[in-house]
Amino acid sequence: MISDAILFGMLIGKVRNTVSSLYRFDSFRNRKKEKARLIKQGNILLKHEAQLMQDMGMFDKFAHAEQIIDIGCGFGQFAIWLSKKFPSVSRVIGVDPSEFMIQQSEAKDSPKVTMVCSDGLKFLESLPSGKTDIVCLRFVINHIPSRLWNRWLIAVKRCLKPGGIIYLTLADANYYKTSPELPLMDIMFEHKKLLREKNGGIWNTPSVIGRHLNIAGYNHLVQQSVCLTTEDMGMHNYAVSIGDQFIWGIEDSWKKTGELTKRLLLDASKDANFWGQVKIGIHVGEKS
Repeated sequence: MISDAILFGMLIGKVRNTVSSLYRFDSFRNRKKEKARLIKQGNILLKHEAQLMQDMGMFDKFAHAEQIIDIGCGFGQFAIWLSKKFPSVSRVIGVDPSEFMIQQSEAKDSPKVTMVCSDGLKFLESLPSGKTDIVCLRFVINHIPSRLWNRWLIAVKRCLKPGGIIYLTLADANYYKTSPELPLMDIMFEHKKLLREKNGGIWNTPSVIGRHLNIAGYNHLVQQSVCLTTEDMGMHNYAVSIGDQFIWGIEDSWKKTGELTKRLLLDASKDANFWGQVKIGIHVGEKS
């Protein structure tokens, strides 16, 4: 998410990881700290995402679903929200390869939510065809090497019912802007961009995902975005959300620079005139 929260890696067996995602929660030394970061940022973003869903007319689609699958569910915040917001839904399945996340999730206590510890792609490919109404990939596909995108999108489409939808939430990587400008922040984002591309990822996924959905055979593609500013998120929350991105997913030689960038951003956010923005969007494709 902006926080790149609620993402996943590749699980084989219990905790043997093979890279299918550029983010792996279980690689963090301090998992409790990363958990707190993900939950806080997830809560900040969820209310804005929910409003965007409503503006797009998505609530009716979700309300009439029988089964919804949330791939890369993390600690299950979205799965819990779905089960409460749309009580007519029979079943919400949250899937994440992190055993820690699944065990720590409050969603496992929800009667309508089933939490599964599994690699998302393997889980999708094991499902029966045409039995699922909605598959959610929230801040997920941007962390998957682009060579695997088509396989993922085809796997989702196979398990959807006719008329079922793939639902993706993504952050626009080109909209992390502040006033006053912080040159070191731009340098760090450029480093993360080069590193992601080096590992087979795409930096600004929203700009190309529509084309990939079309190639995979989805119809009735819909996309809508919203810019969130420090007025929406709060200046400190914004700075923490963005600043945390500079201390993970970077090369070791850049860690001190990342920590410095985060401190500079936090210091800047203390000024009453500080301003910043991010942009999130929802992308939807339908199976005919």
